[in-house]
Amino acid sequence: PQGALAKFEKALLLHDDAPRLYLEVADLSLKIGNAERAVWWLARAREKFTNLPELPFFEGQLLGHLKRWREALNAMDIAASLAANYQPAFLTADFYFQHGVVAERAGEIDTAESHFLSCLELDDHHAPALNYLGYMWAERGQNLSHAEEFIRRALVREPENAAYLDSLGWVLYHQGRYHEALQPLEQASKLS
Repeated sequence: PQGALAKFEKALLLHDDAPRLYLEVADLSLKIGNAERAVWWLARAREKFTNLPELPFFEGQLLGHLKRWREALNAMDIAASLAANYQPAFLTADFYFQHGVVAERAGEIDTAESHFLSCLELDDHHAPALNYLGYMWAERGQNLSHAEEFIRRALVREPENAAYLDSLGWVLYHQGRYHEALQPLEQASKLS
């Protein structure tokens, strides 16, 4: 990968008008363990190609992987704005889910909730969003009946998902239904 990275970087010096090359260089940088170099290339690509939401989206994903949540959220917000202006089709349920995850990790709970709800407006069976939002509410002791409903809907889609079973146990626990909480928690433990 090191040799391939050097070749792609040289190609970028000659043909820096191809956003795909920037993504390749970022990917190869990650493969050799240089995440900071990947971030640098993605930021440079975003500055050059100012109307492509994919670039800040990937940058946000990478920054999130590095647990730089505030920077990741900024990149995701830029991606959302660009998509709204230039590529509305980019704003899919999965995009809103990823945006919600980054917002929650950055501590922007209300923003995260809004993104998860946008995800569910586009795909009301999106199990990861149903579970994430349900768990988020349970953690905060809010909307517990809706949290349980959302988590149970996620479990209909993926009944053997240990994380979803754990979420169900947690929301039941927060509702004071301790005896009922035990079974999904034990099942989650066995599955994981």
